[in-house]
Amino acid sequence: MTDYYKYVSIEIPLATYGTASEAIINIVKSIHAIQWFQTGSKCPINVRGLLNEHLGRVGARFGAIVPHSVEVCFLSGSPDVVNPEQTLPQSNGTFRELAEALDEVVSIIAQTMYRLIESRSDLELLIGPPLWMKGSMICMHLFAAKPENLYSIGLRRDRKDGEVAWELLCRAEHQIWHGIMWELLSSALNSANPFAPLIELYRLGYFPLGWKDGVAYVYSYS
Repeated sequence: MTDYYKYVSIEIPLATYGTASEAIINIVKSIHAIQWFQTGSKCPINVRGLLNEHLGRVGARFGAIVPHSVEVCFLSGSPDVVNPEQTLPQSNGTFRELAEALDEVVSIIAQTMYRLIESRSDLELLIGPPLWMKGSMICMHLFAAKPENLYSIGLRRDRKDGEVAWELLCRAEHQIWHGIMWELLSSALNSANPFAPLIELYRLGYFPLGWKDGVAYVYSYS
């Protein structure tokens, strides 16, 4: 199991994942370029558009499991602003309650991809190193296992703000991995990657938390 804890390099041989290799290399490079919990380079004007693009792509492929569009509520400050056990400012729910909608979408998409892989031996053969353990759906770590992502800005997992930051990172990694898998299966899925807008939000410094009653909540560190 030691290999599971090795961090994924952006050096992926071009032929590793068949026709999807170039797209996967590009998406992994963009992920490694994300500066987690860094302030600056934020573009609030783009956030609503990216969230609605995500919802539109999900809706086009999976039907009415998401709202057609959302307004955006911005939260910023220390990560404990989005303490999972407390009601979020300007909302009537906790982070985990709001995240249920986003988690449900990720789960539905994941099940679709897993069923597709199980039904296609040519796709199943693509699941392997360096992004996945050989013959297993378990994926390598991208960034959530790297303590320096938190320590570099003074966050530690033994404090509440560090604990919340760690949960944000782990949720982000979960969504991003499904975005990579979508690229792997893109020729069979034949529709736009619904996770790409979320990855762009992370690049801009925002964590999408979820939505409720037509309002999406996003967090940025400051």
